[in-house]
Amino acid sequence: MTTLFEKIENILIAISRYFLIVFGALSLVAAVIILIYSLSLISDSPSIDKSKIQETSYSSIKEEIFPRAKNNQIRNNTLNNTTTNNEVTDQTKPVAKVYSELRALIAFHFDDSQDAKSFIANNITPRSISDYLISNYQSRDFPYDEFLSNLVSLFTEIKDLKDYERVGDLNSRLELITETISLSYLDFLDKIAEREEENAQAVIASAANNVKGTSYLTYVLFALAFYAGAVLYLMIFKVEIDLRRISPAIKDK
Repeated sequence: MTTLFEKIENILIAISRYFLIVFGALSLVAAVIILIYSLSLISDSPSIDKSKIQETSYSSIKEEIFPRAKNNQIRNNTLNNTTTNNEVTDQTKPVAKVYSELRALIAFHFDDSQDAKSFIANNITPRSISDYLISNYQSRDFPYDEFLSNLVSLFTEIKDLKDYERVGDLNSRLELITETISLSYLDFLDKIAEREEENAQAVIASAANNVKGTSYLTYVLFALAFYAGAVLYLMIFKVEIDLRRISPAIKDK
C-alpha cells in the first residue's frame, strides 16, 4: 500500500516533471530566438547612401547673393574668355555638351537688351565656362560630373527669374553668376559632408550591432545549457518512474 509520504513524493515528482518540460521548452525556444537575433545582428551591414546629392535650390542661396558687397569676388578669374588659368587648354579639343547647355542657361540673364546680348556673346563661351569650372572645381575624389548636373538644374530653375537683370552693370551681373556657381559649390560640399557623416554613423551602428550579436551568442549557450539540464533531469525522472513500475511487477511474480 502506498504510504502518504510516497504519494506526496509522487506529486512533487510529477510537478517537477511538468515544470522541467515547460522550462526546457522555453529554454529551447529562447535559444532559437536569440540565435536568430544574434545572427541578424552579426550579418548587419551599414546602409551606405550612394544616391545622387540633392540639388541646390535657388531659394537656399538667394539671400547670400542679394545683396552682396560690390567688391566681393569669390574667385580670381571669372567665366569670361580672358581666363587667367596657369594651364593652357587645348583650344582644338571640343568641350562637353554640358558647358554649351550652361552657357545657354546663363545667357537667359543677359536677354534684357542688345548690349547685354552682345556682352554675353563676346565674353562667355562654352570653352571659357569649361576652363573656369575645371580649374576651380575639378579635383580628385570630387564628384565633378554630379556637380555639373547640379549646376544645370540650378540654372534651369532660375532661367526665367529677373533678379540678375536688375543689376545694370553687366560685369557685376556676370560676377553674380560666378558667385552663384561658387555658392552652389559650397552647398554641394555641405551636402556631401552631411551624407558622409550619415554613412559614418551607419558604419559605427553596424559595427556595434555586429559586436552585440556576437555577445548574444553567450546567452544562446546558456539557454541551451538550461535546456540540456532540463532534458537530463527529465530522463532521470523517467528512469525512476519506470523503475517504480517495474518493482511492483517483480513482487507480483
